[in-house]
Amino acid sequence: MKIFKRLASLALCGALVFTLAACQKDEGEDPVNKMTNAVAGLDADTVMVTVNGEDVDAEYYLYWLAYDCSYWVNYMSQYGVALDWEETFSDGTTNAQFLRQDAVDLVTYYLTVEQKAREEDCGLTEEQEEQFQADLADYIEESGGQEAYQADLNSYGISHETFQRINRFSYLYNNLMDKLVGEVDEATLNDYIEANGYYSAKHILLLTTDPATGESLDADTVAQKQAQADQLLTQIQSAEDPIATFDELMNEYSEDTGLASYPDGYVTYSGQMVSEFEETALSLEVGEISTVVESPYGYHIILRQDIPEADLEDIKDSCRSEEMQALVQQWVDEAEVTTSEHVDALDTETFYNNYSQYQQNGGEMPQETTSPEPSASSGT
Repeated sequence: MKIFKRLASLALCGALVFTLAACQKDEGEDPVNKMTNAVAGLDADTVMVTVNGEDVDAEYYLYWLAYDCSYWVNYMSQYGVALDWEETFSDGTTNAQFLRQDAVDLVTYYLTVEQKAREEDCGLTEEQEEQFQADLADYIEESGGQEAYQADLNSYGISHETFQRINRFSYLYNNLMDKLVGEVDEATLNDYIEANGYYSAKHILLLTTDPATGESLDADTVAQKQAQADQLLTQIQSAEDPIATFDELMNEYSEDTGLASYPDGYVTYSGQMVSEFEETALSLEVGEISTVVESPYGYHIILRQDIPEADLEDIKDSCRSEEMQALVQQWVDEAEVTTSEHVDALDTETFYNNYSQYQQNGGEMPQETTSPEPSASSGT
């Protein structure tokens, strides 16, 4: 069974969470270089990838390769299955090869955003840098202090500078989004709402299925529910204030199990609700109430309403995010990317096993494990 697919979103913003390990400190030896040599036979400054003329060294590339491997190994373990590194895609690419390339894609994503931030002068503001340093200080303290923090970085084979680089990314991304995407105007928002089928509605639901089992109720009960729905609709239609009456009857009679959590109705978009509900809701004008609508769950009376302001803000954020993702994808697609021979020469499974053992053994390779021999050109 093929389990890999491209990550839907590579925007891995925010502080990374590390599992702390009690690591030994080897005085006099660069801990980053020690780690990359131990797990991959490469010097830390070995060029692995070049993006738009800018080199990516082994320290940075191997971090993201380990991140990718760890994600998929853990994902598979949730289903009680070990990752098959040699399983192939239809094009003959193995999972191991896929992971190496996916790590190339990750560093390309991150680096193109960094490059664009420099180009657009979207680095951290003074206030953002102060906040970043305060958060970093808190993180170091929570990690057990400077020595424990450094030991943690050593086990992951990254420097303090690289750790900061990774965690500054969210600031760069958001600063670029503020400058290049900006605020969403009303016309753009309305187009986005229409394109994605966003709407808000509440309903009175009389169930014709058992919510615990999903099984249909008996025919007599279903008939009674239909008759009750017709009666409720008549009361609403004959009321002086139909909407107020709708709310009163909804709170008294609706059997929607989500009513307590969503007393003001649902804000949703195309494809999220059963078709009978969605098609009817989208056909209504704001403030209009439907006739009785039957779905697999029961009988509905639906009220279309304006999307609340708070939800509109969330939709604006989604619109901004999609526009930004489209921009980043364009930068990635246009990037000139080359990989060195060291990427293809890596044995992904051996690397990840070594990497995991290095961490588990406190920043050392177990005695019984043979570390990879450094490549003759590993420093190039």
